[in-house]
Amino acid sequence: MSERIAGNSGGKGGTSGGKGGTRGGKSNVAGGRVGGKTEDSLKEKTRGFVEETIKKPIAHCVRSREKENDWTIIHAIVNGIVKHDFPEEIDLRTGNNWWEIGDQNHTGSCTAWAATDSLLRWHLVRAKKINETERLSVQFTWMAAKETDNFVTYPETFIENSGTPLKGALNVLKKYGAVLEKHLPFGGRITDPQMDAETFYSIASLFSINSYYSIIKEYDVNLDHLRMWLASIGPIIAMTDTDWNFRNYDNGGKLDFYDLTTVVPDTGHAIAIVGYTKNHFIIRNSWGTDWGDNGYAYASNDYVAAAFCEGYGIWV
Repeated sequence: MSERIAGNSGGKGGTSGGKGGTRGGKSNVAGGRVGGKTEDSLKEKTRGFVEETIKKPIAHCVRSREKENDWTIIHAIVNGIVKHDFPEEIDLRTGNNWWEIGDQNHTGSCTAWAATDSLLRWHLVRAKKINETERLSVQFTWMAAKETDNFVTYPETFIENSGTPLKGALNVLKKYGAVLEKHLPFGGRITDPQMDAETFYSIASLFSINSYYSIIKEYDVNLDHLRMWLASIGPIIAMTDTDWNFRNYDNGGKLDFYDLTTVVPDTGHAIAIVGYTKNHFIIRNSWGTDWGDNGYAYASNDYVAAAFCEGYGIWV
């Protein structure tokens, strides 16, 4: 359940701390009212969300834990990795026609799509470690993140809509790396049944990340920090609790106003931020090209500041 709604991480057993369901000093849950709406109204919105997503992907990313010791963008600036200066606009799609939009279908794999397909693949192609035509296995990152999540005490690898935190996927990419889609396709199994674990993980180690840095923490969104990272390093993975504007397939990708009253439980979603202008940021999704502007959206500065609760960049 979204911390913006009820002050816990939903599905991960226990409270996540942080702001405890408050924002700007006003409780989102008070006196039986949620965001100015009654509980009955929220239930109605929840039913509406279920109906609207019957034929759409599942939005189910959950909050990361143990973030207090994360390296931050301040560390990256001090270390000289990130520069203070940034151009007026950046579009990381430019010249990267190979960077197709993925489709997670009816699964809760958004975190793996954002981390593996949107971030790591972009970096590996740029570093010429893989070819433009090669794709990384989202399936591996997704399954491995769920299997190695120490905060879940029950089996859930086989549960399609079980949520995955951003750090769960990033820790997999850091510790184990990634394999190619041809080794483990999305929704499938290892293509070579004779491949042993040693061979599999030796391949994965070739495509790992060195580290990751926290850029958005507990709704503390510094827009210039986002621009610095995008200009100096590359795309950013971020989590949002989706509102109606985001879930609406027919808005042409315009995210101008974050409507907190339409956020419903368990709609945490991972995306990638892949560019910016003076007035908006470019959002890359994994709901296919029917969503937004061929799979992308343009979120206003105000929308980004209100909607995104955590975000990370990777260093390869």
